Amino acid sequence: MSYSKVILEGFVGTVDEIKEYSEGKFLINLTMATQNRKNKEDPHWHQLVAFGKAAEFISKNIKKGDSIVADGELVYEKFTPKGTDNEVKVAKIAVDSVQWSGRKVKSE
Repeated sequence: MSYSKVILEGFVGTVDEIKEYSEGKFLINLTMATQNRKNKEDPHWHQLVAFGKAAEFISKNIKKGDSIVADGELVYEKFTPKGTDNEVKVAKIAVDSVQWSGRKVKSE
């Protein structure tokens, strides 16, 4: 069996409120910006989703602008946007663990 492992280091963009999807099981969505090595002015945005203990940790400790390292698996969600018949596939990172990276945003 194989799967895709993803490790991202970057800055948190948004953090949604934690949602309980089943008794004692939690879910949280967040976005993260990483830098392009060639063009540091053009960030790459990633959608992350966390469950269980990782979601609980994020909701209690992580906020917009924090520098984190997220470790997880690449997953794809399919959906059909309203008003179209075209199915869209979106890549997300299902977070297994998250920690602070210690980097600071440079102020000018």
